[in-house]
Amino acid sequence: TVVSDRRRSLVSWDHQTRKRLWRVGFDQKIGAGVGINDQYILVVTRDAELLALSRETGELVWQTQMPSEVIAPPVATSEVIVVSTSDGKLLGLQATDGQQKWMIDREVPALSLRGGSAPLLVGDTVIKGFADGRLLAVNLNNGFDEWETPVGQSRGRSELSRMVDADATPVADNGTVYASAYQGRVVAIGQNSGEVLWSRTLSSYSNLAIDLFNVYVTDDEDTVWALDRRTGATYWKQEALAARRISGPAVIGDYLVVADFDGYLHWMSRDDGSFVARSRPAKTTVSAPLTVINDQLYVFSDDGRLTILAPPGLTTADPTESGT
Repeated sequence: TVVSDRRRSLVSWDHQTRKRLWRVGFDQKIGAGVGINDQYILVVTRDAELLALSRETGELVWQTQMPSEVIAPPVATSEVIVVSTSDGKLLGLQATDGQQKWMIDREVPALSLRGGSAPLLVGDTVIKGFADGRLLAVNLNNGFDEWETPVGQSRGRSELSRMVDADATPVADNGTVYASAYQGRVVAIGQNSGEVLWSRTLSSYSNLAIDLFNVYVTDDEDTVWALDRRTGATYWKQEALAARRISGPAVIGDYLVVADFDGYLHWMSRDDGSFVARSRPAKTTVSAPLTVINDQLYVFSDDGRLTILAPPGLTTADPTESGT
């Protein structure tokens, strides 16, 4: 487990022993989340420099300058690193040295949300949502377009009403890609064809979660939805968290969990959305996506605290502070 410690250093933890392996400090603040492949830890600084660090020691292996600000984590295979920039570029880089292999350049609307979805790697395909509300699939090795599908559709007379950012990182499973857009839709798309299998009018800019049966979505009014994966029909919705500025959901065990602006976690039953428990591992906002590893929930709050939790009814893992 590698986390950014208060934006000026990286800390590597063994998630089984909870022991710190190494820490590396930087002169510049880290501008996006952490990426990883089998060789490197990948971070981008506020001045748009991509750094590749050894997974074993944290030592710098190479660095390269990105064309503009990066606010979404890089993703990578052993051969290609994919980075998206805030001005609409998607770059494929050689993993060995960071040299550019290909680039996609999309126009960014005059007004867009401050955020960006991380690229999704599915085999040899990169899938990325853009600020114009479109989802694009390109070949990982050469950047050639495979398909393009609108998720949000711009409407209205003002720039504000026409915002349709596809800011949520898409998820894919069993040949289907699930994606959403602000002031747009939640859609299920054929992974190979780009064909829309079903769609629901729901405005969301938070990451999605799925299980065998449902797609889970947090909308822009803080309602949590469970939608049938096959049809998009509503299975249940939970409206009791209005104005809590909740995160995208995470699936863990029999539960669905979201974080709110005040550091609380709200645990819900996946069966009907009813509340099961509430905990407060942090006293600040949790902006980083909730992450599940080995049936444990990793919560990284804005004050630099990493907490590892088990589902309600099980023993809670010892929390650790990334700054210690």
